[in-house]
Amino acid sequence: MNFNRIPFVRIALPLIIGIIAQLLFSFSHVLITVLLLLSFLSTLFFNYYLSKKKDRFSYMFIYNLSVFFFFSGIYISQIRNIPKPYIDENAQIQYIASIEEDLSESKTFYKTFIRLEKNITNNSKIDILIQAYFRKDTKVKTLKYGDRLLINASLKSIKAKGNPYEFNYADYLAKKGIYYQVYLEPENFQFLENYSGFSLYYYANEVRNKLLAIFKAHNFTGNELAVVSALTLGYKNYLDPEIKQAFSDTGAMHVLAVSGLHVGAILGVLIFIFRPFERNKKIQLIKVFVIIFSLWAFAFVSGLSPSVRRAALMFTFVAIGNYYKRTGSIYNSLWASASLLLLYAPSTFFDVGFQLSYLAVFSIVALQPVIYKSVYVKNKILNYFWELTSVSIAAQIGTMPLGILYFNQFPTYFIFTNLVIIPVAFIIIYLTIILFSINYIPILASSIAWLLNKNVFLLNYWVYLIQSLPQSTLQGLEMNLFEIILFYFFITYLFAYFYIKKKFYLNVSFVFLLALTLSNGIGNYLKSYESHFVVLNINKSSALNFANSHENIVFCDSALWAKKNSLAFTAKNFWTKKNLPAPQVINIQDSTLNEKKYKTLYYKDFFIYYKKIKIAILGYQKIKDYQIYEKIKVDFVILANNCKLKLSEIQNYFDPQIVIVSSSNNYKQIEKWKKEAQLQKVDLHIVSEDGAFVKVIK
Repeated sequence: MNFNRIPFVRIALPLIIGIIAQLLFSFSHVLITVLLLLSFLSTLFFNYYLSKKKDRFSYMFIYNLSVFFFFSGIYISQIRNIPKPYIDENAQIQYIASIEEDLSESKTFYKTFIRLEKNITNNSKIDILIQAYFRKDTKVKTLKYGDRLLINASLKSIKAKGNPYEFNYADYLAKKGIYYQVYLEPENFQFLENYSGFSLYYYANEVRNKLLAIFKAHNFTGNELAVVSALTLGYKNYLDPEIKQAFSDTGAMHVLAVSGLHVGAILGVLIFIFRPFERNKKIQLIKVFVIIFSLWAFAFVSGLSPSVRRAALMFTFVAIGNYYKRTGSIYNSLWASASLLLLYAPSTFFDVGFQLSYLAVFSIVALQPVIYKSVYVKNKILNYFWELTSVSIAAQIGTMPLGILYFNQFPTYFIFTNLVIIPVAFIIIYLTIILFSINYIPILASSIAWLLNKNVFLLNYWVYLIQSLPQSTLQGLEMNLFEIILFYFFITYLFAYFYIKKKFYLNVSFVFLLALTLSNGIGNYLKSYESHFVVLNINKSSALNFANSHENIVFCDSALWAKKNSLAFTAKNFWTKKNLPAPQVINIQDSTLNEKKYKTLYYKDFFIYYKKIKIAILGYQKIKDYQIYEKIKVDFVILANNCKLKLSEIQNYFDPQIVIVSSSNNYKQIEKWKKEAQLQKVDLHIVSEDGAFVKVIK
């Protein structure tokens, strides 16, 4: 590929490498500033000579330009990083705060983000974004974006649960500069005033709420309201976990995220409208302005979510590139939009949506022509469906490794899913635009709304139908980062062979495929020799996971045993990554549980013998019911279910290396043990505060 046709790759690639480097290593800010300045001056110097002596110094200019943007990636990551502010978590403080987004509802609370503007207690101005949970109440239901509140509460740090391979939500929020959270009862806050001032996000939110009201006025309810709101306006608060799971399992989740598909639908209509004026240069310029305005207008009414802003920016550059008819403009436009996003917010690179959306578009542009031309279809209707299928295959090839890395699953019938949902999604988008445009004409609007409702019903029906098919989703797949890199090299060289027709590229692709196979095989072999003991961090529950290649046993309390889905949600990534067998879940509070033997584990009374370790579990049986004549040496003592024993009493019975406090204990009991541990110098691991306890046994 000629990189002169896509000059923005020279900005984006070193920028991305610099962002990753800053994440992996902590560089001195002063040193990076000096190096950035030197690389900038060096670039100017070689640019001057380049203009004087033609190509003599061109390679040096390109090299220095790449170095400059590499240091720019590091520098911008440093200055855009929001350090964690110090807040006394034990103090009850009054703040003035404003709501940053509409509240999302769950069974017991409302969730949102609020911005702290002033500390009333010490009369100081602040600017801290935190996560807020409101207890459900009629007082809370009326709150909306922009409202200002007076809150009286103590903030708590957002901590990672520490469960192996679980999504690190605390780290995800930290990259956005959010480190604290607050739980607010109705008496902990009072409403001050509605938003006053100018904010693009506020007015975008107001417009979206008015459009949502149109759906409700035309009797959209249940899953139809949830899906049409998410698909057209990016409003996901109506989506319940069941429908989210259905769209995820069938590979249709991209439809519910207002992004490239939706913006592409708007772009397609505009291109069709202006097609008769293709040769008129003045109208072509008007076309570009109309397209850009329409894309951002759509982004505005859909709430200016990150995904739609990203898609609008991407297609804005595509529209500009097409106007100037530059060779390779589509690639250049993609790299340009990515560069701009990363220069504004370097942490965007680590957003899963950013990675998947750009990989999908790059894959479609690069791979779809080869896939489409590999099969000739004469019939126009069948050819349309084959073209649609080739787009789905190309996008799936590009995003499959990341899908496995992040979600450990693959939608088996993605082709059949997309054959229906993409055309129907386009129809839904166009019908929605018509409905909003003619809503003031009741008779016509009702007809369009009826048709729109039926199309949304069809889309939902198809998704649930595909999900119900046998093996609709391949679960438990696993690839590490090294294997993902190998896979992309394999795909790159394989398709290079189809483009260039040189056997060398085919041979290299098979070398990468062999390396990928060997890496996966060696990884699985090494995992077979590992055993794990994990005390999982699950809210108000105890869960002890004993896992190896032969068996996977989980001891848990009655509440968690009755909700095995919660257990699977927490531990499934760990089970997948370690290639473990299906779990055997045992209720530790079962009155019949007395003596159990497994392949590698033995349970008797409140003791577990596993591999080389011995564990005592206290809190579910009365220790005084057993005759203990001398201190028993154990590796770990687990305190659960608000065990009433003091640490001094435990030390009379046991001699443990570590005392582990499970998440089933309440705050008051944990505080008592913490004070005792400080006095008696006991090694205490509190799962709810320190994260899951993980012991690898080899």
